[in-house]
Amino acid sequence: MTVDDLIDSFRVDADDKARSIGGGQSDLLWSDEDVARWLTEGEEEAAIRKRLLPDEITVPITAPVRTYDFTALFEITRAELVPTAGEPIVLRIVSRDAMDRIDPGWRRCAHTPVHLIQDDTRIVLAGAISQDYTLHL
Repeated sequence: MTVDDLIDSFRVDADDKARSIGGGQSDLLWSDEDVARWLTEGEEEAAIRKRLLPDEITVPITAPVRTYDFTALFEITRAELVPTAGEPIVLRIVSRDAMDRIDPGWRRCAHTPVHLIQDDTRIVLAGAISQDYTLHL
């Protein structure tokens, strides 16, 4: 179905058809541009709600930084920390409250991270960053 088909369907459902003899657009309640914008926004919202927009991000992790800010984060479903040399570490994604229950001293610990905390637009690696890594989200 094309955008024009969707606009036509919307106009039928909303009873918003050109009624003048010449079939002009002046007696429509909404412009095609407005309707197309609403349809696009609806499609984006549906894709977000159904998690249909997977994206993979690679983040360079530089010692000793363990907190990284993003402009937007929706949901991280998998996180893997890859050292320059060695085996990748699959991180367990937890909330800050869960991390406090798992290891109350995680903010001061000296071990390699095995947990990742996701806030609204920030991630925190729960552990000490003693070498450079690549984080795959």
